[in-house]
Amino acid sequence: MMSTAIRASLLLLVLALCQTPLGGQTSGAGDRLIGPVVFNWFNATQGQFQTVWLPLEGRRAWDGSVKFWRKQEKDIMAAGFNMILFEVPFSWEQEQRNHLTAIKERRNESMPVPRIAPFFAAESFESYSEPKDISTAEGKDAFYGKIRDWFLLYRGVFSLEPGGRIDTSQLAFVGDKVLICLWWVPLKDDYVPSGFFDYLNDRLYSDFGFRGYWSVHDYFGRGGADETNALFNGPAPVKIGSNRSASLLVGFWPPGPEYPPDTFLARDSGRSYSDAWDRLIAVRGSTDRVYVESWNEYTEGSGMYAAQPVSHSPTDGHWAGAPDARCWSEPCHPVPETDSWGAAGPWSYIDITRDKVERFLHGGSAGDLVPPHIMIAQPTDGQVVSGSIRFKTYASDNVGLKRLEFLLDGRLLDVSLVPFDYLLKTVFLVDGTHVLKVVAYDQSGNSDSDSVAVVVDNGR
Repeated sequence: MMSTAIRASLLLLVLALCQTPLGGQTSGAGDRLIGPVVFNWFNATQGQFQTVWLPLEGRRAWDGSVKFWRKQEKDIMAAGFNMILFEVPFSWEQEQRNHLTAIKERRNESMPVPRIAPFFAAESFESYSEPKDISTAEGKDAFYGKIRDWFLLYRGVFSLEPGGRIDTSQLAFVGDKVLICLWWVPLKDDYVPSGFFDYLNDRLYSDFGFRGYWSVHDYFGRGGADETNALFNGPAPVKIGSNRSASLLVGFWPPGPEYPPDTFLARDSGRSYSDAWDRLIAVRGSTDRVYVESWNEYTEGSGMYAAQPVSHSPTDGHWAGAPDARCWSEPCHPVPETDSWGAAGPWSYIDITRDKVERFLHGGSAGDLVPPHIMIAQPTDGQVVSGSIRFKTYASDNVGLKRLEFLLDGRLLDVSLVPFDYLLKTVFLVDGTHVLKVVAYDQSGNSDSDSVAVVVDNGR
């Protein structure tokens, strides 16, 4: 008969195994993490809608769908990032679930995807401005509840069988801890109890089998976090955090007159952001984590998504009043400043990042690793068409395009040196679904593609 001591030892072993995260993680000790803050508060009718830098495809196309996030993740990976700080906004669960699903779908199709680190902030709570009391057991439990809710949401997309346990393989790790970012949250009496993050980690380990590596706003620095970061904390292009972390700012445009004028950071056609990277590359041996502000902070103009490359000045005629419906489709900047996206094209900041990340990681560039970009602007995916329709594409490369190809249902139809833009006669096509695909090649053989499916209905 088994002794009581042996039984106890086996029980402890079983408990330990049950709390070991399944799925593994590849961002282990010594790996560098580089990624932007990605905001999830977008759909076709709600969310941030005022910006100086309109998306290339238009703001209405940012519908928060799985398809939308798949395209965003494609561009995020084209920029060379290996992780994202995944913003967790209250009441935007479906958009977050769509984003996670897009990452999972791309992973299942063997496409590159980033590691995920949740980014909690004041907007993660039902009330943005109401101070949270974490001095009591009830208050700490409520605070942790928001963190637990997100990991349950994540587990709903990334789970392992049997038992539906959480798949940690898509999470970003620092050593053996999951990277979790916590920005400013208003607290009662500005009080952070000692050992607060030990408490959160104990709860995480009990519920999910891992502990967090807490990268926090300096407001939370008294609670025993692993590092403080400098995200969303002033207009400096480069900000050094603690414990070998740093933050970069792409640009910043005050969204209203209530912001101090000195918060403005001009892009200067990308020179500010490029110089910020060069400063960080010069001391790259002392930095393990680089957080970029941001991928798509829309209202504050710090995004680096593919955008319409316009310029701004106080006399440019762009809407400068209180944000209204026109801001969905045209640039709006209530604060009169002068700045330019840059002449390199819609994907300028993605290309800058790809080159700089390579230099940061390896000390140099092994040739032209920056792929070209191409996008079908018209028609849109799923559109019902008839007669003659406009076929319009955008394309660019940081060095130069070699050729563009247009394929219809897999057959090469046209080759060009410049983006396609002409009328396409659908009367020569049978009614039904047809796939339009474009491929761009640069001088080094790198390529990119985009495709849409349209439904031809000429009544035949």
